Amino acid sequence: MVICLSLILAARLFIITKREESARSYYQQGVNSYKKSEYGRAVADLSRAIEANPNFPEAYYHRGSAYDSKGEYERAISDYTRAIEINSQDVKA
Repeated sequence: MVICLSLILAARLFIITKREESARSYYQQGVNSYKKSEYGRAVADLSRAIEANPNFPEAYYHRGSAYDSKGEYERAISDYTRAIEINSQDVKA
């Protein structure tokens, strides 16, 4: 029973770690795309980062910036708002 529980906890930790790595990878791709003015690609990559980690304020902030650059202001405001909800200490958002 203890071994089974340990294996379950280890598997969950592994999955969480992999999801965080995936979120960070997509986030970095999104930031790089944004810097190249590839806003559509930035939105797609940052959306994947958010799917992997829905509590990733930096991804919401940068996706909001990409939306802002595309002229999609309502979406930008929504993402900035979500970034603030997750981390109210984020000065950028």
